[in-house]
Amino acid sequence: RLKGIGEEIHSRLSSVTSEINSLGANIADVNRRLLNSGLEQPHELLDERDRLLQRLSELVQVDATVQSDGTLNVFVGSGQTLVLGQDSAQLDVRPGLADPEQPQIVVNGFGADIDVTRFITGGELGGMLDFGREVLTPTRAELALELRRARAGAQVGDRVPSGERHRRDREHRRRAPQRAQVDERVARQQAALEVGRQEA
Repeated sequence: RLKGIGEEIHSRLSSVTSEINSLGANIADVNRRLLNSGLEQPHELLDERDRLLQRLSELVQVDATVQSDGTLNVFVGSGQTLVLGQDSAQLDVRPGLADPEQPQIVVNGFGADIDVTRFITGGELGGMLDFGREVLTPTRAELALELRRARAGAQVGDRVPSGERHRRDREHRRRAPQRAQVDERVARQQAALEVGRQEA
């Protein structure tokens, strides 16, 4: 089940970053049209840009600043540029360097590529990254550890002292509520992903 959720999150990350890139490009295009409009900036263009920025903020936390020429610059992460005047950057989803199953978000388009994964907060993108960091990755690690322990226990068999077996049983029972909480969060994330897939 965790593998399926991981694949679904990766798919949703790609979809969300693609929409973020499209919104950034559209904001840059509105900036261009505003510059070409002269001193009297059409209200319909300003309204369009506000709508684009509103949708963008639903997907990821952003900072936006209006420049003296009326254009809007947009930043993500810890200040990495997404929109600068008439130009926009791109967010890419790539396999993590330390853990390929933990995706990383990279900004490219203005100089060197920058990994902004740990700085991304808010919105749908931040929520999925938080779930991966706080639930999915630790749960994978715990399951892998329990599997290794189970294999080691099977190999040792009856040679394990009864006291050690009791200690392991107590530890297993102690972790049961934590596993239940993880299962609940996984189920909620599955439901959220299903809703997102239906709305896409």
